[in-house]
Amino acid sequence: MQGLKDIKGIVGLQASPLYLIILVVVVLLVVVLLAVFLKPKKRKKVKKTQKQIAYEKLKNIDFSDTKQAVYDFSQNYAFFVNQSNKVEFESFEKELEIYKYKKDIPNLSQDDKDKIKSFVGAIKC
Repeated sequence: MQGLKDIKGIVGLQASPLYLIILVVVVLLVVVLLAVFLKPKKRKKVKKTQKQIAYEKLKNIDFSDTKQAVYDFSQNYAFFVNQSNKVEFESFEKELEIYKYKKDIPNLSQDDKDKIKSFVGAIKC
């Protein structure tokens, strides 16, 4: 046993590495919490429905291009047809056919413009 004199006794662990680990964990936790609460919130983009898009197109009909105005009205007003205005819309749509399927068409009459505007004005969104 005399050759084993160089063996030292049990040495206790120093407490500083334990404090260092706890300190790092606490600092990381604080940084994560600050990042979560101070990050600017993303707004959810509300997608427009087809009905809303159609209503905007109806409000912005350009009457200078007669054929396109009639097509836009017929296509977009279909979203707003219900039992109360179905017959009226179908009869007006038949009146507008003179502006649709021909190469050379007359300008949209003021009465027809007013009727289109009244249809659009009567929409309840």
